[in-house]
Amino acid sequence: TIEDRFRIDKIIGRSYGMRSVVQQIRQVVDADATVLIRGDCGTGKKLVASTVHYRGNRAARPLIQINTSALNESLLERELFGSEEYALPQPGFLEEADGGTLFLDEIADLSLRTQIKLLRFLQEGEYERCGCDRIRQSNVRIFAGTRKNLEELVEQGMFRRDLYYRINVFP
Repeated sequence: TIEDRFRIDKIIGRSYGMRSVVQQIRQVVDADATVLIRGDCGTGKKLVASTVHYRGNRAARPLIQINTSALNESLLERELFGSEEYALPQPGFLEEADGGTLFLDEIADLSLRTQIKLLRFLQEGEYERCGCDRIRQSNVRIFAGTRKNLEELVEQGMFRRDLYYRINVFP
C-alpha cells in the first residue's frame, strides 16, 4: 500500500521530505558506503542510523553510537581508537564495532588531529591505539551525523576537505 512505502521501522511520515528520507534509507541499507546524516538536534539522526544498521547486512554485529561533542579530545581518541597507555589495554569503539557500524554524531566537532586519524581509518581501514604504534585493522561502516554546515567549515579550515569527501559518500 502507499502508506507502507513511506514507513520504515519507527520512521513514519507522509510529507515529501519524509518520503525522501525513507527512499534514501532503502537505497543505502545494503551498501557498505559511509553515510552522512544531517539535521538539527532532535530530528532523528540516531534513529536513521539505527534503522539502516538493523535493516542491513551488518545487523548481527554491533551498532555503537557516540556523540563526539560530549567528550574532550584525548578521551574521545582513547574511546574511538583504544588505548595502551595504562596497565590494561583498552579496546576502542573501532575494535568493538568490527563487522558492524559506528555512528559518530556531531562529527563537525572533531579536532583536526582526530580528523586525521579518522581519515586514515576511512582510507586504509587501519588505526593505532593511543600509546601504541602497532597497526590494527577493523571492518566498520561509518555513519557521521552533523547539525553544522560542513561545507562552510571546510572553507574556514576547521574541517578537513578530504575527510568531508570520505564521509559524504551517501549524504
